[in-house]
Amino acid sequence: MADDRLTRIDALFSDWARDKQPGASLAVVSKGEVVLKKSYGLADLEHGVPLSSSSIFYICSITKQFCCTALLMLEAEGKLSLEDEVQKHLPELPRFEHKLTIRHLLNNASGLRDELTLMLFAGIGFEQAISRDDLFDLVTRQRTLDFQPATRYRYSNSNFMLASVIVERASGEDFRSFLKRRIFKPLGMNSTRLCDDNSELIPGIARPYSRDQGGNWHRNLALVELSGDGGILSSVDDMLLWQANYRQNRLQPADLLQKLSTRGRMVNGHSIAYALGLRTPEYRGRRAYMHGGGWPGYTHELVHFPDDDLGILLFTNRDDTRSTLLTRTIADIWLGLERPASRSDALPLERLAGRYFDRDEGYTMVLAADGSRLVAEVVDYKFWLEQTSADRFDTAIGPHPVSLRLIGPADAKYPKVEATLDGGQVLVFEHPTPAQLEPSQLGAYAGTYATPELPVSYIVEAVDDRLSLRLDRSFPKPGRQTLTPLGDDLFVVQLPFFYKPSTGTIKFLHGAGGMVEGLRINLGRISNLRMTRRPG
Repeated sequence: MADDRLTRIDALFSDWARDKQPGASLAVVSKGEVVLKKSYGLADLEHGVPLSSSSIFYICSITKQFCCTALLMLEAEGKLSLEDEVQKHLPELPRFEHKLTIRHLLNNASGLRDELTLMLFAGIGFEQAISRDDLFDLVTRQRTLDFQPATRYRYSNSNFMLASVIVERASGEDFRSFLKRRIFKPLGMNSTRLCDDNSELIPGIARPYSRDQGGNWHRNLALVELSGDGGILSSVDDMLLWQANYRQNRLQPADLLQKLSTRGRMVNGHSIAYALGLRTPEYRGRRAYMHGGGWPGYTHELVHFPDDDLGILLFTNRDDTRSTLLTRTIADIWLGLERPASRSDALPLERLAGRYFDRDEGYTMVLAADGSRLVAEVVDYKFWLEQTSADRFDTAIGPHPVSLRLIGPADAKYPKVEATLDGGQVLVFEHPTPAQLEPSQLGAYAGTYATPELPVSYIVEAVDDRLSLRLDRSFPKPGRQTLTPLGDDLFVVQLPFFYKPSTGTIKFLHGAGGMVEGLRINLGRISNLRMTRRPG
């Protein structure tokens, strides 16, 4: 039986072993035994270097569980508490209306704006050399939160960048040295380290690649210095040692995995699937501890099913990989799980496909059909949902639970969709028809908008009978983004992000006299960023 399963898993990656393309390093561990360890494709297309289990990858956001481990070690030693106010350790961060704790950071429930999206808003590309100090300055200049801590779940890399600084200040040791001395060396992870200098040489690196629309591969260049948010370099061989520590802990505290996998709790009593640097969704009724990692040219997934004693590691150096879907397919094969039978009242999913908007919060959602599953991209994440009732879809595969309920007539072309997010937040999406504005109406929105929370201002202007947005700078020359009206002062905007457009909304705000006095941007992992219109 095992040989058949291994053959079926191997077949998932067979295409990557051909035609000199980037690929993947994979390991499957069952009951403590490595039953499959294999690599497919090339680590370096220019030099024809094949991938192997010792190839070095940026593990991206899988780093976050190591950052949390460091903080739990310091808590066990009495050097801090996860209930400490963040500003106790980081006085540079302003105090907000509600208390912000270290635990809020690690649960991704802080309300702090995501540093990478702030870079996008500031017109800073990933190919620019940005240090952790630069990111720290960008985050600590924020004067408002997107929401009160522990009232919502919202993924933010800022949380873990700040957490790495807290590790340094509480321990008196730089983050790189702390990780090596306290985690990597005790576990024998000799090829693993934090990369805190983007100019250092990395022997054996699996270079990251993206494919353009013509099918040609390009090596990605990202010079942002990551830390607790995603800066660790490791291999499948070394990460097998880390995953073995899930089964038999050799680090402090003694109950490390229990603490890492304890779900965050909201003020409304709801728990969320994000714990401490680990996601804890259920998959087909089974507990799962997992985290993905993504960066231009890298797409990874680490999954551990504790009840089945099954672990899966998948590292890829290409950004067209659906890692979450692949690891769940591997779990299905190994555990003999079957997909639910088709429903007699199954809805035609193709008619639901399209882009939807939530007018209250400004979020976007894209729905598409993938066989018998509905695929939803909501707030920067992708979910595969299965129909569970006549008007409801629930997450089958995804980073955390999301439920969709159709509102309105069953035969409507585009019904309204009520989305319940992890933590209990409810959004109502609709598929609106773009509004029409007369050229004479556009001038009411034109002007320069600024906020002390961003190092740039935005210019909104009417060009060729359309409203557009650009950064207020002369070099490098900024691109011009068209604003598409949806009515009621709401516009759709697309900004470049991760080498592809990211769609959000801009809501113009009126003052007491009826004049436009500001705007509010909602895009990706940021909402309610307000900018004031300058006089003149």
